[in-house]
Amino acid sequence: MLNSGFNFRFITLLFALLFAACHEKVEPQITYHKKALDAINKMTNAGLNHSEARAHYIDSVYADMEQVGAGDLWKRYNLLAMCSKHDLDFYYALTYADSAIWVIRNYTHDPQYKLLYAQANIIKGGILLRINRYSEASRTFYLARSLMTESSNTCEHRHILSLINSNIASVSYKQQHYKDAVQLYKQTVTSLVGCDNSTEGFASMQNNLDNIGLSFMGNNEPDSAIKYYNKALAFIDHNRALHPDKKRFIESAIGVIYGNRAKAFEYKKQYSAAEGDYKQSIKINTQDGYENADANYANIGLAGLYLKIARPDSANLMLRVIEANTRLDTVALLRYLKLKADYFKATGNFKSATGTLEKYLNVKKQDEINSNNLYQADPNKDFELLDQRYKFATLEKDNQLKTTYLINAIVFCIMCSIIIVFFIKTRSRAWAKMDNVDTYNKQLKLAVSALEQRNKDFGQLLNVLGHDLKNPMTAIGNMAEILQLEEDRPEEEIELLDLIRIASRDMIIITNDLLEINTNPDLSEADHEIIEVEELLFNSVALMKHRAMEKDQQIYLGTPGETYVKINREKLWRVINNLIVNAIKFSRSHSSIYVNMQHKDNMVEISVKDNGIGIPEHLKTSLFDLFTDAKRRGTAGEKSYGLGLHTSKRIVESFNGKIWFESAEHEGSTFYLSFPIQKIF
Repeated sequence: MLNSGFNFRFITLLFALLFAACHEKVEPQITYHKKALDAINKMTNAGLNHSEARAHYIDSVYADMEQVGAGDLWKRYNLLAMCSKHDLDFYYALTYADSAIWVIRNYTHDPQYKLLYAQANIIKGGILLRINRYSEASRTFYLARSLMTESSNTCEHRHILSLINSNIASVSYKQQHYKDAVQLYKQTVTSLVGCDNSTEGFASMQNNLDNIGLSFMGNNEPDSAIKYYNKALAFIDHNRALHPDKKRFIESAIGVIYGNRAKAFEYKKQYSAAEGDYKQSIKINTQDGYENADANYANIGLAGLYLKIARPDSANLMLRVIEANTRLDTVALLRYLKLKADYFKATGNFKSATGTLEKYLNVKKQDEINSNNLYQADPNKDFELLDQRYKFATLEKDNQLKTTYLINAIVFCIMCSIIIVFFIKTRSRAWAKMDNVDTYNKQLKLAVSALEQRNKDFGQLLNVLGHDLKNPMTAIGNMAEILQLEEDRPEEEIELLDLIRIASRDMIIITNDLLEINTNPDLSEADHEIIEVEELLFNSVALMKHRAMEKDQQIYLGTPGETYVKINREKLWRVINNLIVNAIKFSRSHSSIYVNMQHKDNMVEISVKDNGIGIPEHLKTSLFDLFTDAKRRGTAGEKSYGLGLHTSKRIVESFNGKIWFESAEHEGSTFYLSFPIQKIF
């Protein structure tokens, strides 16, 4: 017999399907009824905490509306999904999220609806994370990210991408990978700069600043945590006047931050400050319609503080307050049971302490079972696998197109050969028949003009072929790596696969350099973005350390802290990686490489220093030339193609930067980059 929950979900989805079908052909654009929006804002500020009252209120608003469209239904189901998630009712939250996706699934050809579709998938992914369905969540986030493939730098796109990154960061936080979480949350904050005036941007910015503090606190860095909690409070105070209709939300957020900051003060043994923050948090979020769930954490934290400073009576009063609340999530319940056991132990009631501790262990065991696959979850790896599957699926379709390109290229070469032969014959006849010089000169000019046009077209075709060669070479290298990982594979096959992987990598490098030479490095202002250089250097050095380990080399990174510049992240990433790769290539085994960043006036200077073979004096003047003669093999016989530094110079100068070097033969080299600093706060 089917349960009532299944019946509800089936009826809801059926209703969404029928309603969407009725309006599918007549929905011209997104239409929100002002009455519905005003009512929803009123409900948010009225503090309807009970799910039944809230659902009834929303249903009554939409029942009185005429010509309800897909946009209205999306808003309704999204709101109900978020409210149910807030109530920890994840089954109905998932049902409403699926309904929101369903009603607009046929309108994703419209850019505005595509944004709504991506946002609905992100909300669904967040719900799946809460119920430990990590693989499904990764697929949902991947779908949302794939909808953002256009090279757009609008605030709507940046906000949606920040939601994806924030959810991935939350997985790292749950896995206790706090440093990774800090970097991801910082990346999210950086992407929102300039877009924090909207309600979504304001909410996301303060939330991510608070999450950075939580991550630092998880890594036992209370000073850094307090710094970001204060940043979050300062950001709210600076921008709250822009959102007068979000008074409850803003005050609730402040209460949450106070509760989090109290834990940091408690860790630093600043008990008076901690007690003050806990009380402020409790005072705010115990009000009806506020973040009552977070108030539970503040109550538990304050009770623990009282127990720590030997005030058991005060702790007991707080425990009674907590006991009156029947809606504790698993984390809060575990903290409460542990705290209660500690209280009984501190007051000499060992029997009650033992019984409470047994309850704690039972709940903890069940929670560990439910979270069994948390530490195996890796959204970034899931994204890579999904990308690989997509590439393999499209590889077969591309083969036919590549064959067409190849045939066209052959025909084109034949045509060029014919033109060249015609040119030679024309020139010979011109010398043989001086009396017809004018006629033959005209023919020669026509032939040269045609040849130049063919060469231009041929260059464009080669550019297309270069792109098409890159994808299969990438696929070949990836498949070689996957085959290497298979168990019980003979050593000879592993060596052959490694040769295939290395050859593919070298071919990709050459293809990238050739494509870069044929590409104008100048980017429009829309393609510039404000990036955090310290985080980019951290990721680049972490990636290159594995390559340096092949020669037993060490890479050391030194930075003065957070630094922002306005540039294209992918281009700067490529320049820095190229300099580090060169340092590894031309340094001896067991040597050290130093990557440093420092501020000079209003500029940031990045340097990559090695103690390798250096650059001879006669090669220095041509080092940045295209197809330079300064090509040498690395200390382990690595190949050089002479294109990387030329490309790096073009990229750096296109962003108003500078690149130069200092070197002495047999003593090593230092390459420098310099860019204007971009101030954020």
